[in-house]
Amino acid sequence: MAHLGALLTADEYATVQRRYEEMKEVVLPEGRAGNMTDGAVSELCKLFPEMKALSLAGQSKVTDESMERLMSCKGLQRLNVTGCEQVTGGGVVAVMKACDRLVLFEG
Repeated sequence: MAHLGALLTADEYATVQRRYEEMKEVVLPEGRAGNMTDGAVSELCKLFPEMKALSLAGQSKVTDESMERLMSCKGLQRLNVTGCEQVTGGGVVAVMKACDRLVLFEG
C-alpha cells in the first residue's frame, strides 16, 4: 500500500474499504483531487479487483497506464476520468473494450 498510504490516512482508507465491501465502489475522500498516481491506481486494482465504480475525477497525474491497469477490473460498470488530462482517447477505448459491463463513462 505504498502509494495509497501516502495519499490516505488510516481512517480514510478504512472508509474507502467499507464502501467497497458494501457497494463495490471506490470513492476517494474529498480534497484528494490531483494526488492520485498511476501507481496508486494499480494498487486500487489489486486491492479492489471486483470494483464496479471508480471516480478519478480531477486526478491530473493519472495517465493511460492507469487505464491499462483498470482493464483487469472486468466488473467495472462506471468510470469517471473528468479532468484526467493525461488520459487519451486510446486509453479510454481500451478500458471500454476490456470492461464490457462499463455502461457509464464520464470524461
